Amino acid sequence: MFFCKAVKKIISVRGMLHPGALGQKALKKKMLLTALKAFDVVKKCFFHATDETEKYYIKKEFGANSNIFIAGNFAKSITAQVPLAKDAGTLIMGTVALISPMKNHLLVLEALKECRESVTYNIYGPVKDAAYWQTCEAVIAALPKNIQVNYYGEVAPAMVPEILAQQHVYIMPSKSENFGHAIAEAFAAARPVITSHTTPWNNLERYKAGINVDLTIDSILKAIAFFAQLNQVEYESFVKGAKQYSAAKSNILQTVAEYSNMFFETNKK
Repeated sequence: MFFCKAVKKIISVRGMLHPGALGQKALKKKMLLTALKAFDVVKKCFFHATDETEKYYIKKEFGANSNIFIAGNFAKSITAQVPLAKDAGTLIMGTVALISPMKNHLLVLEALKECRESVTYNIYGPVKDAAYWQTCEAVIAALPKNIQVNYYGEVAPAMVPEILAQQHVYIMPSKSENFGHAIAEAFAAARPVITSHTTPWNNLERYKAGINVDLTIDSILKAIAFFAQLNQVEYESFVKGAKQYSAAKSNILQTVAEYSNMFFETNKK
């Protein structure tokens, strides 16, 4: 940003101005933003937001007169997976994500301490925050016998469809997501999702595509218990809902048009 010689620059925010993101390593980020403003680094820049919510946070941080373009994300294309066999009282759920406080693995594990159903929780992804993962491991060691947690480490992107096919539900109650590619992939794979309200993926219960939860142990516990108690027929209605929700949210032609407009208008100014 300081030394790039390009006359025109587009800053793609990618969710980093969301309060949940700014709350992580807050002092460091506050210093950076203060420096960017003090040296007018962003004064002549354009901003790329992926939705109206992100546009709001850009204006809040850099001012109402900021030059902002909205262009959504492209979700990876994944084939819908066959519904997994489901018995009432049991649940297999998974998370594919960096292991860090932002993704809230620990909150899921804390909720599982109170769970009465038989639940298997499969965790995939590299450890980004070692101290955070150590805390997670301590909770895992104290979980009741009806809960099984498996950690598989980092996986190749090509393995994600196969991994999703082995879960009843995808769970990731993030503190914030600019988009949440892993969540989009889960919907495309026809897997219902448990996530927070602080992502673009909302109104899930209305579409029978999953459940939006508050970031509390009780709210997450209720969502897990709900899916655990479903039988095969009931569960497959959510599989269908997730697939339909994915189709409703995907509009590749519109997204291409948004990016074309952003680059065309930026070039004109």
